[in-house]
Amino acid sequence: MDQIAWVIVFQNLGLWLQPLMSFISTLGTEQFYLLVMPWIFWCVDATIGLQFALLLLVSSALNAYLKFIFHAPRPFWVDSRVQALAVETSFGIPSGHAQNAASLWGFGAVLIKNKAVKWLIGLIILAIGISRVYLGVHFVGDVIVGWLVGAILLWVFLRIAPRISKWWVTLSVTGQLAMAVLSSVAIPVIGWGFTMIFRTWRLPEEWVTIAQSKIGLIHLHPFSLEGLVTVAGTWLGALVGWIICTHQWKSYPSGGTLAQRVLRYSIGLVGLGVFYAGLGMVFGQLLSALGGSSEGLFAMALRYFRYGIVGVWVTAGAPWIFKMLRLYGAEGG
Repeated sequence: MDQIAWVIVFQNLGLWLQPLMSFISTLGTEQFYLLVMPWIFWCVDATIGLQFALLLLVSSALNAYLKFIFHAPRPFWVDSRVQALAVETSFGIPSGHAQNAASLWGFGAVLIKNKAVKWLIGLIILAIGISRVYLGVHFVGDVIVGWLVGAILLWVFLRIAPRISKWWVTLSVTGQLAMAVLSSVAIPVIGWGFTMIFRTWRLPEEWVTIAQSKIGLIHLHPFSLEGLVTVAGTWLGALVGWIICTHQWKSYPSGGTLAQRVLRYSIGLVGLGVFYAGLGMVFGQLLSALGGSSEGLFAMALRYFRYGIVGVWVTAGAPWIFKMLRLYGAEGG
């Protein structure tokens, strides 16, 4: 059975599954991680929260690079029988949802000792991959490659993260800030390098025609650098906030009652909404008023700044407010 046939088999199970599959798919989205990771950082353990965030950002950048390299289509781009039950404009292989699920949910399984929860996480990773095939946005092969890349990334992360952490603390504040800036700039620059390598490659008109017959006039932007700029801005903001607070406080405040944790998360989430959604709306209107393109340099600068602010808010802005409001336990100062 070819890969298109597998997609059709899943979709023939019926549209009654679409709400469930769409929900499962959200467990691998940026918005989901944006809600969960700050909760881990603010209410559970800041170090683990930062590890989750950096792992996600590395996985997202790696996934974008691999998509550029393979520049393969999605099922609903190439076969009129496949329904587009979700809209994606980037290349298909490897599946970012499957890759991030294997690495991030897998990291959670490593940290959690309960075997029943580990099995549940394994089922979630499997379900996220299946949902992407059902929705018509990935072939089975895309998902399998995503799982493999995510698993390998997690294996590497678990082995080198402790060494990098030991090296990191030996750097001065200036050295850490310099590394944060350089690594942040490198993320989109590497992506731009791949777009230059494949600059003569053209998106087949047949893919565009079939895709737009299902999703309207939404343009396919498979070589877009938006995702990498998002990663770069968040990476810089999160690290800068972390550097400032760890050198000021030596360690992040922690603990507190359940009420204090709930208040921390609630206040932090409000700020996150202001910077993530609010700035997104303001910058979107600004671009529309100026007639600018979302792929233009100015738009990318605004995106980089917006996500940088989001990163700083999570690792520094919100924790400073929590500290001023004394929303920590006695050990939190």
